[in-house]
Amino acid sequence: MSEKIDLKKSIIYMNTNDRLTRIKNSLLVNKYINEGYVLNKDATRLVKGPLSIIIGKVLGRSKIYTVTATANKVRNPETGRMIKTNTYKFKKLTKIYFYDASNNVFTKEILDLKTKNKILMNSAEFKKRVNDGYIFDKKNDQLIKPSQKSAAAFGKAFVTYDLTIMSEDDPMVQMKTLNDRIMALLKRSLKKLNSIKFNIVFGIEFTKTDNELTKKNQIFYTSAKIQQVLHESDIVAAINNQNNDIRCKIDRYTFGGSGWVIGRIVGHQINIYQNELIRAKGYIKLPHWINNKKATVNIQNIDDKCFIYCLGRRFDPNPEKKI
Repeated sequence: MSEKIDLKKSIIYMNTNDRLTRIKNSLLVNKYINEGYVLNKDATRLVKGPLSIIIGKVLGRSKIYTVTATANKVRNPETGRMIKTNTYKFKKLTKIYFYDASNNVFTKEILDLKTKNKILMNSAEFKKRVNDGYIFDKKNDQLIKPSQKSAAAFGKAFVTYDLTIMSEDDPMVQMKTLNDRIMALLKRSLKKLNSIKFNIVFGIEFTKTDNELTKKNQIFYTSAKIQQVLHESDIVAAINNQNNDIRCKIDRYTFGGSGWVIGRIVGHQINIYQNELIRAKGYIKLPHWINNKKATVNIQNIDDKCFIYCLGRRFDPNPEKKI
C-alpha cells in the first residue's frame, strides 16, 4: 500500500550534486515517487541511482513510509520519449495505438490487407476491418483475412466463402473466432439481396484406431440446415442455430461407440443464397465443389424447360447409366 508524504510530518530534502535543497511542495515529492524513487531500509530517504531525497522526521512524531513498486517505461510512439505505464498519457496512447505488454512496445502501424496500405492501430480504418470480421493476430501484430470467395452462381444469388482455419483441432474455437466474419458477410448480403438464406459447412478429418491398432482417417463434410434471414436482428440467432446443428452432428460421429475422434478441421464454409424463387433458365454450369461430389445431375439444355427435363429424368423408369 502506498502512502503520500505529508510535509506537516516530515522535513524533505533533495540531495543533488552534493547539495541539500529543501522541497516545500509535497506534490513535487510525490512526483519523484511516481518517477521511480524508492524508500531505503532506514526509511530516511528516497533513492534512485546517484540522486536521493532525505526524509527528516519531525520531533515527537514517528512515521514509516512505504512506496509502491516502480512502473515500467515504454517509448512514446509520437515523441520517442520514455513514459511510465501508470500515467494518464500512457492510457491516452492505448486508445490510439496497441500496447504489446510482452515486448513492452507500442505498435504504431500495421498492413491493411484490403488496401495494401499501412494504417494506425485503433484508427477508423482498423476498427472498420475488425468490425468486418478481420482477425487481429496480437502475437505478430498483423491482420488476418478471414475469408475468401470461392464460388458464385446465378449472378450474386448464390455465393460460397471459404473461411480461414484459425483452430485446426477445436471446432468450438473455430466457430467463435469466425462468427464476426460470418455476421459481416450476412449483413452485407442481406443489404444487397433484401432476403437471404444460408448454411454453414464444416469439413473435419476424423481418426480412429481399430482392433488391430491400425489408425484410420476419414474426412466427413457436415452442413447445417439452411436457414432464412429477413432482418439483421435474425442473424445472431441464426448463426447460433447453425453452429449448434453442426455440433450435434459432430457429436453423432464421435459418441455412441463409433471410435471416431476429431483429428483436424480441413474446411469451413458458408453458403449464402438469395431468398426468392429462381426462374427457369438455360443450362448453368455448377460450381466445382458441387460438381466434384458426383451427387447431382445437371442436365444441359438450350431452352427454358430445364424443370421439365429434371422431372423427366427423375421419373424415367430406364435412366441412362452414363451422362
